[in-house]
Amino acid sequence: MSDIWNDATRITGIAAWLAVTASVVWGLAIAGKNLSTSVAPAALRRPASAMLHAHRFLATFAVVAAVLHALAVMADDRVTVGVLQLIVPLSHEEPTRVAWGVVAFQLLIAVHVTALAMRFLTRKAWTTIHRLGLAVYVIATYHAVELGHSADNVLFKATALASVHTVLALVVLRVVRRERRRNRIPAGARSGGDD
Repeated sequence: MSDIWNDATRITGIAAWLAVTASVVWGLAIAGKNLSTSVAPAALRRPASAMLHAHRFLATFAVVAAVLHALAVMADDRVTVGVLQLIVPLSHEEPTRVAWGVVAFQLLIAVHVTALAMRFLTRKAWTTIHRLGLAVYVIATYHAVELGHSADNVLFKATALASVHTVLALVVLRVVRRERRRNRIPAGARSGGDD
């Protein structure tokens, strides 16, 4: 029975990581308007609402997969993880590697809940919290590579490396575009909550 839970842990962990990755990539692409150029495939040049719904779906799937991952870890009798270890970072016998998964999960929940409550927050507060999605990706990637059983798999390594390069490229592109826009706008016309 333990093999089933071990496999479930691996599958749900990879699914959660892939969904977080896809959500971050999609969110960066939407925010940076990187999919609106004429070189993007027609399927990706959708109205903003469809793009946002896809981003929300990926984020929700990431939360569901992460919850299933946590439940599978608790059900696996090869590891000693209980509710306390899934809530309190550094309370596990392998504190550092497990703690990063706990932190990524808690940040994922915070980002997702505040995204759902967006209308109740100021734009600046929402943006600040939502940017933690990038931290979720970085921490979850570290957790998957350091603790994940699939870390030795060549396909997993290639996917992780490609995702890191993609996210990094989109972040750099976003920063460069924002700086170019900022340099074109007169200083007096700038608002405090740009972005």
